[in-house]
Amino acid sequence: MHSEHPGGANVLMGDHSVQFIIDDTSFTVCRDLCSRQGGGNNRVLNMSDKGHLVRWFARALVFAILVQCASGCGKPTEETRQNRRLVDSLLTAVITGNQEQLEKCKGMLDQRRSEGLLSDDSHKRLNEIFDQARSGQGGPETALYEFRKSEPFPK
Repeated sequence: MHSEHPGGANVLMGDHSVQFIIDDTSFTVCRDLCSRQGGGNNRVLNMSDKGHLVRWFARALVFAILVQCASGCGKPTEETRQNRRLVDSLLTAVITGNQEQLEKCKGMLDQRRSEGLLSDDSHKRLNEIFDQARSGQGGPETALYEFRKSEPFPK
């Protein structure tokens, strides 16, 4: 399990309650949380018992979903938030046609890249959009919306 919460993760239980599970919880306990009885079922899986197979698969699926939910529990990083603000500022400058704001965005774009806070790929794509907007070519607004869609902001 993974979470941005210090010391553990919030986990959705089968009864729809949310419990805080601490970091050093053993695998056995995590496995046992996926069983209906609250304890592990150590019997060998009998492939001829289809009902048991379905129940086993359902528990495994619930456990996988719990782990996935816990890993997505954290907030976006400050780096991600700042990059999204930059994209939103660039979009606002493009929509309003504000050349001064557009140039400020260009400076922030280059600064974030030089500080290692913006990937080379994102910088290249945003720089191309910036160049489109600066030259008055059509399409930078649509390109920015496509960029935002390709890199959704984590919830």
